[in-house]
Amino acid sequence: MSTASLPSLPSYVGAGAADTQIPSYTARPVNGEQTLGQSKLKRGDLRDWSKKNGNVTLTLFDQPPDAQLPVFGRQSTIQGAIMLENTQDITSVNIKVHGYVKCKSLPEYGGSYYVLLEMPFTLWDKTHQEPCSSVLPINITLPANYTLNGKTGPLPPSFLYSFYDVQGGTPGQKTRIKYEIIVDVERHQSSLKDKIGHTLSTDFIYLPRSRPAKQPSTVPSTIFEVEMQHRHNGKAKEEDPIIWKLCLPPPGTYPLSRPIPFRVAVTSRSAALLTPFAPSKRDKSAIRVYLLRHVSFTTDTNVSLWRSFSIGEGVLTAAPPSDNLWLKNTVRRPGGGETASIGSNSDKEGWASYDWIGTVKANKDVLSGGFSVANVVVQDYIVLSVVPPNPRGGSLLEAKKSVPIQLTTDEYDSPVIPSEFYEDRKEPTEDDSDNGHDNTNGATNGHGTNGTNGTH
Repeated sequence: MSTASLPSLPSYVGAGAADTQIPSYTARPVNGEQTLGQSKLKRGDLRDWSKKNGNVTLTLFDQPPDAQLPVFGRQSTIQGAIMLENTQDITSVNIKVHGYVKCKSLPEYGGSYYVLLEMPFTLWDKTHQEPCSSVLPINITLPANYTLNGKTGPLPPSFLYSFYDVQGGTPGQKTRIKYEIIVDVERHQSSLKDKIGHTLSTDFIYLPRSRPAKQPSTVPSTIFEVEMQHRHNGKAKEEDPIIWKLCLPPPGTYPLSRPIPFRVAVTSRSAALLTPFAPSKRDKSAIRVYLLRHVSFTTDTNVSLWRSFSIGEGVLTAAPPSDNLWLKNTVRRPGGGETASIGSNSDKEGWASYDWIGTVKANKDVLSGGFSVANVVVQDYIVLSVVPPNPRGGSLLEAKKSVPIQLTTDEYDSPVIPSEFYEDRKEPTEDDSDNGHDNTNGATNGHGTNGTNGTH
């Protein structure tokens, strides 16, 4: 364990050697300072967060209001203090910031455990000439990256997903990325001639902020399509095509705080084939646009496990006939900014089409977007799913199109995270399971060996 001084704050570019008074980075003015101005987008009054165990109290400064756990972002400085009600017989006071990713499943499939962050510091021990103070300051800057097996990557956000299927026979899966602060106070009891440790620990939410590289468009103009297949003697056959199109705003990176607008269109030469999907007749559950999260990991026995589940449900309404997507002359396709004419289909005799507009937004308990770390990959998608009447015995097969996207914590031009971002949000606990995501709500699961992944 290091006994060196805690990490210093970064130096200012252009500062001379005589500039030794480096101010602390804090949103609160200290003695002799005053606040000259504040952003109108301030996320709310910050507060101190404290936890006590015995005669040891850990206090962390500048925490969001109503946060159940401390929250820190990319390269945040953990500022606070350890307060000791009794310093008698203390031999050392240590603090450690620890982070790891842990995956587990059934015993025969194994699991995995990787340490992402390990920062131990000695705040005071018997080698110091001065006696132990009752208040020990904390100033620890989190690194931006982790290093694992010679590879470096950005520290992933706090994350927990667990799924247990007791009756369905699907292997249970649990993936957790956890960060914690551990305080250890050691005392020497002369009567017992032994050292007695007093430990206090707390999890904290690590939430690195992210934003789109450019202002996302609010106009759905990038088109993705999928053809609904026909069934003949139990097998798919070629017949009058039914083409479904999902239209999204470019470039595919969207903030969590904003609904994502979309359009859905369907067309066919046979108007009768589209009858079940007419806005006046369709089953609301037959056409869905939703956000899907795909979580996968590989165990130490080389077994790949994955599960996909819905993290946000879209709302669709029929578009006015004059606004029908198929009457447009051109629509941008993914890649290269090329255009493709689709208006000619509407001009052909016998072609019929319907068009919907809507929005989809991530559920409030989704704190961050997808990421990849160690053996874990979390990827998000926007999915168009169309289930025809009688999908098992009818003439049409289900159609589905999944479009990979990236979700960000911030909007493009947001200088701070709004205070409402933290409302009613907490890190899931060990007892949380599938959060209501089951196979009837767009969830799938699977496993494979030799590094092969299931697909959704």
